[in-house]
Amino acid sequence: MEAIRIFFNASDFLVSAGRIPKTPRPYVLAKFGKWRMLWEQEYEKLNGVLLFVAGSLLGAGLALLLARQSGRRTRREIVHLEKMAKGKSEQIQLEMCHAIENLVEDISEKVQEGMDRGREWTEKTTQGVLQALNLGTDYIRKELENVMSR
Repeated sequence: MEAIRIFFNASDFLVSAGRIPKTPRPYVLAKFGKWRMLWEQEYEKLNGVLLFVAGSLLGAGLALLLARQSGRRTRREIVHLEKMAKGKSEQIQLEMCHAIENLVEDISEKVQEGMDRGREWTEKTTQGVLQALNLGTDYIRKELENVMSR
């Protein structure tokens, strides 16, 4: 009775097909009933790459087979969605630009109002200080005159 070999990775398949020369490699044998499973350590990276490529090809094939519409229609929808997204992004950009301009104008107005109030307060305060100094100067002169006249 001939043993049936189960391939668990792509490198086992390539070795059995004669694409990779057989060289002594460390195999780990595990027995489950009548089946022998061979695990090869050396070609793990090759196994991963081949499985990725095979999965990609299988996925692309299934996508083509199971597509609900033709490629031309899909491309048109993609272009349409791209144009819609572009239009929406331009609209959002324009709205943001206007909002920022309005914010800058509001801030400028508030700053200008604050500066105007500050100028008015400074002028009033300066006038009050000058009046107090003048009154103080006048009082000191009068007192000096009184002291000198005695």
